[in-house]
Amino acid sequence: MGLITDLSYSNPYLSPFEEFQRLKLHPQIRKYLEGGKRVSYGARAIAKGQTITADALFAQRPGSGVSPMRFWDIVGSGAARDYAPGDFIDQ
Repeated sequence: MGLITDLSYSNPYLSPFEEFQRLKLHPQIRKYLEGGKRVSYGARAIAKGQTITADALFAQRPGSGVSPMRFWDIVGSGAARDYAPGDFIDQ
């Protein structure tokens, strides 16, 4: 599943990531996602102690990182260690 956002959108505050999250929570979409196979979130480069932001994470599958159900628990927390691009978040 994905969301395509035209790069010529005029709202400078629009976050394609946030819009995709909202789409997945819509009742007409969510019903198809519930019970689906979980994926893990891998990190782009994140230094130990750096605050983890939503745009620094992406889905990877198959994976062995934390459950995507913990996505918003991880966002805003400090990185427990250095993460290279593609590493699984394991904190």
